[in-house]
Amino acid sequence: MKSVLRRLFSVESEPAPSPVAGTAPDLLAAEVPRNAEEKQPPASRLYVKRVTLAVGILVVTFLLLTFLWGSRSILFLSFGAILFALMLRAIADLLCRVLPGFPEKAAVGIALFLLVALFGIFIYKTAPSISAEAEKLAEEVPASLQDIEQRLERSGVGRYILKEFRENTPTPDLATGFGHITGLFGAVTNALVLLFGGLFLALSPTLYTKGVAKLFPLSRRPRVYEVLGCMGKQLRGWLLGQFISMLVVGVLVWAGLAFLDMPLALVLGVIAFLTDFIPFVGPIIGAIPGILLAFSQGPQMALYVTLVYVAVQQIESYLVVPLVQQQTVSLPPALIMIVALLGGALFGLPGIIIATPALVAIITFIEEVYVKDFLGDRPEESQPEQA
Repeated sequence: MKSVLRRLFSVESEPAPSPVAGTAPDLLAAEVPRNAEEKQPPASRLYVKRVTLAVGILVVTFLLLTFLWGSRSILFLSFGAILFALMLRAIADLLCRVLPGFPEKAAVGIALFLLVALFGIFIYKTAPSISAEAEKLAEEVPASLQDIEQRLERSGVGRYILKEFRENTPTPDLATGFGHITGLFGAVTNALVLLFGGLFLALSPTLYTKGVAKLFPLSRRPRVYEVLGCMGKQLRGWLLGQFISMLVVGVLVWAGLAFLDMPLALVLGVIAFLTDFIPFVGPIIGAIPGILLAFSQGPQMALYVTLVYVAVQQIESYLVVPLVQQQTVSLPPALIMIVALLGGALFGLPGIIIATPALVAIITFIEEVYVKDFLGDRPEESQPEQA
């Protein structure tokens, strides 16, 4: 009996499981992960955030490209002003080296005066001859064109060519004349903007480089100055090499045409000098006036003049350019052609004109910022030491 009572009391006296010791921690342990899961955003919300960010980046990129496309004429003028400023600074630096202690701003002013004076003297000396030859050419070209038209009328292919030419040639009217006037006014305005913009940049280049450097952290500003200086140096080297090539072309064209007793040989040489700045199509544009003028002397003279232009172009391509690029800036010809075609397709003739200097600036920027800074590939560090 006592054993039974003792057994019963021992069972009843066993402590009941405490809710604090047993169940409560289990419940809290079970609730912690559930609360953590509730705090984490669902997959759909994260996906929406990523899509919104991607769409925002695309919209900002599209707006930026639209703005750049709309202001492309301003960008062209700005880049042209930079090139003109580099040319003025190159002449001014030469004057300062010849005359030590000469003020830089005064040297820039003298450089601009020399360029404007040379252009004015050229116009003053050659304008009468150009006017006389233009009148002579205007009298003889219609007769030559009529003779060509009569020759084309004798064949079926020639008649088809004449028909297509007449249908696709616009008839001069008041709107066309007004368009020529506005185009001339725009060209004069752009030339003035280019002139004064380049002058302001050449007078105070440090002011603008400091403005660009202030967009970057203090620790990176020395490197920004270094990159900008390297880009300016490369562009000046390219301008020097381009000037030498243009000068050789102008002198050779002038000498060849003078040997043939062509009228306006000096003027045609200057035209070839100026148009040689345009890659690929520039020599063709520069040769057209000389060939047209040669037709007034006869078809045989036109053939000889064409051979002169072709020979000068071959000398420039295979002799002058390789020698110049060894001392200045070397660019892959295929890359120049691709960039020129791309610039022409997007922006027309202005795109072709600035294609090569823009390529110089882009290649220099990629080498300095991406290759050297981002990839850490510096030629002076990566070359193995020779034993």
